[in-house]
Amino acid sequence: MAKGFTVKTVPPKKNTKQQEWDYPAIMERMRGKTIVMCLPGRGCSYIFMKNFLQLCFDLVQNGCAIQISQDYSSMVNFARCKVLGANVLRGPKQIPWDGKMNYDYQLWIDSDIVFDTGKFWQLCDMAIPAPDEEGNVEEKEIVCGWYCTEDGHTTSVAHWLDEEEFRKNGGVMNHETLESMAKRRKPFTC
Repeated sequence: MAKGFTVKTVPPKKNTKQQEWDYPAIMERMRGKTIVMCLPGRGCSYIFMKNFLQLCFDLVQNGCAIQISQDYSSMVNFARCKVLGANVLRGPKQIPWDGKMNYDYQLWIDSDIVFDTGKFWQLCDMAIPAPDEEGNVEEKEIVCGWYCTEDGHTTSVAHWLDEEEFRKNGGVMNHETLESMAKRRKPFTC
């Protein structure tokens, strides 16, 4: 050590922030479930593929079964029908895959979503929350969340503009950014 220098150490600060998500407990609640990955579209980016494959590996490692249903149509509503094994020409009273596929949950992922496995577990926690004090679980049939697109800045959330604002904006919805979503504290229509 050079003459005249003193080394002072500071112990690392303990993280007193409580973990927001109990991932091991969420994973345990999902163990043994079958999830159908519903993928409308005909192409995806490398980022999406990497995240999707990681999610598939993580689910299988956790004891979940996965199935993939993918299809494409230039009409978004047709594409979603096709992913469900339905046909818009057969009318509104259809069930997914004509009841021939056994599954617990459907996970719909568009190919422009940037996500990780943690976000999937967070959705699972909303769908199957931990039991309350009396041991009851209020399972929800549908849960969803917003996401960033590949630019890492733009979100999937577009807030409603009144008709005049919409006209002034050239008929384009304003998409929220990651920063504008972080500032929101009250519910809003989107």
